[in-house]
Amino acid sequence: HTFTSPKNSPAVFLKLQAGAVPQKETPELAFSNPTTTVNVEETVTNIATINPSTLAITYSSSDEDVATVSNAGVVTGVAAGTATITASFAGDNDYNAVSASYIITVINPNANDGSAEKPYTVSEAISVAEALGSDSQEGVYVKGIVSTTGSINSTYNSVTYYISDDGSTTNQFQAYSGKYIDGAVFTEENNLKLGDYVVVCGTLKYYKGQAEFDYNNEVVSVFRAPSFDPDEGTFTTDNLSVVITAESGATIRYTTDGTNPTSTTGSVYSTTLVISETTTVKAIAIKNGLVSGVVSKVYTKNNTSAITETLVVGTNGNTTWSNGVKTATATVGDVTFTALGSGGNDGKYYSSDNSWRFYTANSSGIKIAVPSGKKITSVVIKWKTGIPVTPSGFTASGTTSPTTYTANSSTDVNEVSFVRGSANFLAQEIAVTYE
Repeated sequence: HTFTSPKNSPAVFLKLQAGAVPQKETPELAFSNPTTTVNVEETVTNIATINPSTLAITYSSSDEDVATVSNAGVVTGVAAGTATITASFAGDNDYNAVSASYIITVINPNANDGSAEKPYTVSEAISVAEALGSDSQEGVYVKGIVSTTGSINSTYNSVTYYISDDGSTTNQFQAYSGKYIDGAVFTEENNLKLGDYVVVCGTLKYYKGQAEFDYNNEVVSVFRAPSFDPDEGTFTTDNLSVVITAESGATIRYTTDGTNPTSTTGSVYSTTLVISETTTVKAIAIKNGLVSGVVSKVYTKNNTSAITETLVVGTNGNTTWSNGVKTATATVGDVTFTALGSGGNDGKYYSSDNSWRFYTANSSGIKIAVPSGKKITSVVIKWKTGIPVTPSGFTASGTTSPTTYTANSSTDVNEVSFVRGSANFLAQEIAVTYE
């Protein structure tokens, strides 16, 4: 460009020439192995190389729940799966930023595969069944604890039952119309009990939202949960002797404080258990690494001063039970039953099944009150659907109707509320014992 000075000024000429702009170089960055594998809790080194070698590299993992990587490029397997390991140079005044990646596959060599040697857990079996969609897979083995028992089908001498990983009714797996060991029929003597640890083999499928074994599945092995003698119930003597038995060679652990025993907690049973007050006894059996589910039994002491009053919905209660109409309160003896819940249908009575119904979750239900100075020791509720939430300070006998709620030894209340849980609560009969 040429510039001319203003008029009457000495002439000045400037000439500017554009120079070349320096260009950054892009370094070479690469991994020697584009993919690699590593076992869980083991390490593998796959270091990236960069040219010039003096440039600094940083490493990162796309999923540290699967694999982590150190500043030196050493990868540690965390859990089965895949992750992307990336080496990066951030760039500087002389070189452009650059990165390179590879896929790491983490393998769990001890993972269950549904074989006889490595049966699936219930959670694993449910995931595999869901992935099958409309397909099925034969010869699959699943292990778990019997969580829901079934009666014997008199036509096929089979039983439909459920198992779960922890013995609870959450995330259950169904064994539909199953047989006993080696295809033997079920009998009253060998039928499964709650808490039994079983391995079952069958055809895995996902049917109408339920992971299950198709019919003719078989029990491969069973480790029995403890048995109690006498079974739970009421005693009137000063003391009650309870004998707990399990398979030969098994260790029994039990608790009487309402907590669940484990393979390392709870008292080791060695002699007859003697109880003198209302007590919930929970026990497990342990043998060769196997742990049964928790079996819970409630022994209620019936003191001579104890009073039991029973409300039969639709029959008594010193109130008028009208079909489709709310019933606010009912009384039997000195026990008052009050309907809770602000929903439009909470507290309605229906004669079709003689039920007092509650629909609003976690707030509707029945409050039970006995005279001041008295304490509620147990409540037995017969319900059609919707087992209520166990109140604080009480222990429930199980998840089937009727359910017994026993006050813990430290509980001293004259009022207690039973509210709706995950399903509509339909109460039919309530027996309240207090002293």
